[in-house]
Amino acid sequence: MSKGVLLIGYGSDKPYNHDALISNADKLRKSGFNTYIAFIGAEEPTIRSSMKLMSEDGVDEVVVIPFMMSSGEMTFSYIPRQLGLDDDRYKDYNVKGMIIHYVRPVGESPDIVNIIEKHVRSVTDIDNNTGIMLITHGSQMKYSAQMAQRNVDELTKRGYKNVFTAFLDHNEPSIGDCARFLMGIGIDKIIAVPLIISTGSHVDRNIPRYLGLPENTRCGTSILFGNEIDVYITGAIGVDDEFSDLLESIIEGSISKS
Repeated sequence: MSKGVLLIGYGSDKPYNHDALISNADKLRKSGFNTYIAFIGAEEPTIRSSMKLMSEDGVDEVVVIPFMMSSGEMTFSYIPRQLGLDDDRYKDYNVKGMIIHYVRPVGESPDIVNIIEKHVRSVTDIDNNTGIMLITHGSQMKYSAQMAQRNVDELTKRGYKNVFTAFLDHNEPSIGDCARFLMGIGIDKIIAVPLIISTGSHVDRNIPRYLGLPENTRCGTSILFGNEIDVYITGAIGVDDEFSDLLESIIEGSISKS
């Protein structure tokens, strides 16, 4: 069989998600994976056009990975429909002779906690008065919150203290409310880790602003609720140098089970 990989990400008129997906696709190709890309929304190629191209190239087995942090309407409805699947579950399908391994979004891999931990440890020393805030978009569906909480639980199992979730939208607590809580229990240093697939307005502007820092600032002493606190914001998870290694492990695990 001729095997391929399809990374599917959100399209946008901003370059951030596009650049993160392209970068990871290029790394996979350098590692020997026959990698294709597709976008939802404003960019080309579409899922259907990439599937058509793979078929024309002789690919008859493909691992399809949503380049996203968590499941949602797109992974359960839009992507399966565009792939021609007869179900919305993450499993193996045979569509017109092509075997499709449809897997969970990369952000739901249990191994992503290793990258999160790396980010936590990369910005400053950690002591008993350090709070760790895992920040995600939030969603009207439960999956974004579940993804964040799984990683909170895993970091806690690894011995980290004062690890909590915060959300940009839809869910509670907000970043500000989480910071208020942390300061209320004696935290004087916050490490904020954006569980976000790419750099962009949230990482560069919104998160710093919510934590009392100027836009495009990753660390500093801010005044929140009338008190000083040291804030450290890591980069987005999806632009980490080891993210392509995580994708490789997902691909290899999917193909080995077939």
